Amino acid sequence: MSKNLQKSEVLAHYKRLIELCYSNKQNRDDFFAHPESFLKQNKLELDALTAKQAIEVQFKTSNEDKELLKENLYIQMFSEAIQHVRNSVDYKSNINNVKNEKLAMWIKRRRNQIAVESSLIKKETRGLSFPIAFELSKGCSGNCSFCCFDSKNLQGVFEYNQENEALWKNILTASKDSLGEISATGICYHSTEPLDNEDYDKFITDYNDILGEFPHTTTVLPLKDIAQTKSLIKVLGKDINKGKLRFSIVSLKQLEEVHKAFSPTDLYCIELVLNNRESIYKYSLSGRAFKLAKSIPKGKVQEGVGCGCITGFIVNLLDKTIDLVTPCTPSENNPIGYKIYEQVSFTDANSYKEKLEFLIDKYMPLELDENTKIRLNSYMKVSRENFYTTFYGSGFTRTISTADYVYEAIKLIQKDLFSLIEIYIKLNLNYSQQVKLKENMQLLFSLGYLED
Repeated sequence: MSKNLQKSEVLAHYKRLIELCYSNKQNRDDFFAHPESFLKQNKLELDALTAKQAIEVQFKTSNEDKELLKENLYIQMFSEAIQHVRNSVDYKSNINNVKNEKLAMWIKRRRNQIAVESSLIKKETRGLSFPIAFELSKGCSGNCSFCCFDSKNLQGVFEYNQENEALWKNILTASKDSLGEISATGICYHSTEPLDNEDYDKFITDYNDILGEFPHTTTVLPLKDIAQTKSLIKVLGKDINKGKLRFSIVSLKQLEEVHKAFSPTDLYCIELVLNNRESIYKYSLSGRAFKLAKSIPKGKVQEGVGCGCITGFIVNLLDKTIDLVTPCTPSENNPIGYKIYEQVSFTDANSYKEKLEFLIDKYMPLELDENTKIRLNSYMKVSRENFYTTFYGSGFTRTISTADYVYEAIKLIQKDLFSLIEIYIKLNLNYSQQVKLKENMQLLFSLGYLED
């Protein structure tokens, strides 16, 4: 560790080194070839040998990875910082913080269903499954070529005037009443650019005052108005240490300009999401990436995972609409990677709360209704041996004891939609068998093995 820097400053300098090496192969090659001169050129006060070992481990080019992971000071510091942020997110997003039982069980089922469909989606959305998103504008001025939501151009913003301020505060209060403490884990953007709204800092200040947390923010326009960006950083205060702010980087030129505008210490707790084509990261094959697949470098696209991070409600304040959504595997027929259950409109805070509860009651039953048609998740496979049925999802299996008629019922709903009543008749089940089948189907329902 440099004698001239505090621990946080050392971590800030190492974070910048990671950004440089991850953003561009040429930077990596230059650093590995001449670590000391590279660090000096970029004004990074790090021990060259320790830094080189750390980056080698990050790229898995060293044969001593396991030992270095334990011993390398920079890796230890960086891992601790990441874990601190994850612990904060995981604690707040705990399902126990959901007030409404129907919503809590639905979120749990949907998270299980995501795991059935794609272990990649489950992995990528770890700690980033938000129950609600508020859009404070319509459309986006970012125009990112890889946009996973294929956002339309900016059409308008929800202004922070006296009328809208009152509506906003009442909606936040209604959200807390209906959703519970987990509402604090929401975000104030989605297929929008937060800094398109010049009053964004005022909106999130109200958010913090009412819900007790600042929302996470990702912006692709940190340089559009540096005064606005610095104001946002000031508003976030110490909460920025919880990973509350991210800059999306779309080009090497932008990365260079961000590094010029902000010192390593300025960006200590601000993640730079390296979305430039030269970076080591891949674009999800969703949204505009479907259209650009042929022009995106080979190996730069990740199939089977999208960027959908909302398991709950997307609220657009400008249009006064609520969409009930959940992530799913992107496809050409559904490039955004969201299942949209329904969109409803509201006029004021009272009707907003009524519509939230309407969607919860309509789509989030606690128990299966015998007259509701059900179907096994299309991504789920099943097999049977002796008295046991095994369910296969993406990267996992589960085996449960079932009677022959239960397995027959499972095969029926694997092929088509049936209600329990229809299955009782089709399989000629007696009363005790009907009761047992309903118990088994309720278990599959609770596990998220049935389609919503």
